Amino acid sequence: MSGQSSTIVGAIVAVLIVGAVATLGYYQFEVAPGLVSATSSVPSVTCPSSACVNVTIPSGASTIAPGFSPDTVTVVIGVNNTVFWTNSDDSGTPHTVTPKSGPDNSWGSGTLNRGDTYTHTFTVSGTYGYYCTFHPSVMTGTVIVKTR
Repeated sequence: MSGQSSTIVGAIVAVLIVGAVATLGYYQFEVAPGLVSATSSVPSVTCPSSACVNVTIPSGASTIAPGFSPDTVTVVIGVNNTVFWTNSDDSGTPHTVTPKSGPDNSWGSGTLNRGDTYTHTFTVSGTYGYYCTFHPSVMTGTVIVKTR
């Protein structure tokens, strides 16, 4: 009888675990997104001057390539060689702006939470590839730096 009892208890525990996981999944994907109101969205933050170029990390960036908008920008040293990234991902997902290639890889944002910004001024011409360390397969970008 004790063998049957432990089998029944094990089956009940398994059913409870599956039910709990299903409930959490339903809450996460069906209930929780509806709790974010239009008034709680990330405010629009842009570069404070014309000497910058804005790049946005939009909502859903971790699931849609390229994940940065625009994914390629061209800047000119002495004109608009500062790039201003903003994490506008309403999902609350953290992101990074991390150098991948280029003449200078000593820059990078670290973790950007929802609403955070990162600014970098490029002073050496060349092509700079970058990505999000949390979502490297879908979030990539390029900064092309030119001289006058």
